[in-house]
Amino acid sequence: MLNLSQILQRIRAGQIPDSWRVIRAQNQVRFVTMSAAIAFGFTFNVVFFGTGSIILYNSSHEQLGNNLIDAYTHYPFPAILTQVTIIGMVFLFRWWAIRARNAVFVMLPEGIVHYKRVDKHAGRYAKLIAYEQIQRMVLDVSRGSDYLQVKTATFDLTASDLGSLQEKEPVPDMLRRFEFQIFYRDGMRETWFPPQGYEKKPGEIAQWVLDDYRAFAIGKFHRRESRSAGTR
Repeated sequence: MLNLSQILQRIRAGQIPDSWRVIRAQNQVRFVTMSAAIAFGFTFNVVFFGTGSIILYNSSHEQLGNNLIDAYTHYPFPAILTQVTIIGMVFLFRWWAIRARNAVFVMLPEGIVHYKRVDKHAGRYAKLIAYEQIQRMVLDVSRGSDYLQVKTATFDLTASDLGSLQEKEPVPDMLRRFEFQIFYRDGMRETWFPPQGYEKKPGEIAQWVLDDYRAFAIGKFHRRESRSAGTR
């Protein structure tokens, strides 16, 4: 049985077995900070300048283009509030990026674990999918936008169907959407997407998940068959 705390302790200690794949989140703090500063700085200042200029134009009947700087002179409080808002939004997105880089995705022979915060308690910030509990796994590969998806491939693996487990068609990995439908033995169903923003692409992660689940389910299938033959 997979133990979240023990797995996290081994990752923190650097004691990672060769059979594990540990995929860390990319460090996007600088990119997110710069992008947020540009985006929010441009948007808020354009709105402020535009609104202030229109107000000044309607009140003084001067040319709109001559009043951009006057917007700061006549409305200092909104100007300061605009800049404080920009700084606050930039720091908020920077904080989010710092948290996002403190994550790790672990692939084990027995399942997958997604730790969103490796510096916190494992149970609160972790997602566990154990292969032992899965009866069927379906991967739909699509292309297109978020609103219009066109399926390009489907992989349907069932633990009790050896034929489905032995198919080896590779997962296409270029500008695709990867959506797993996981059917558990207790009747529950879950939709899961490979994480983005990590050292490996979602397509690579999806391929590894299929391969690992195949290997786990085939091994369990053969052990079950061996036990059945031994009892005859």
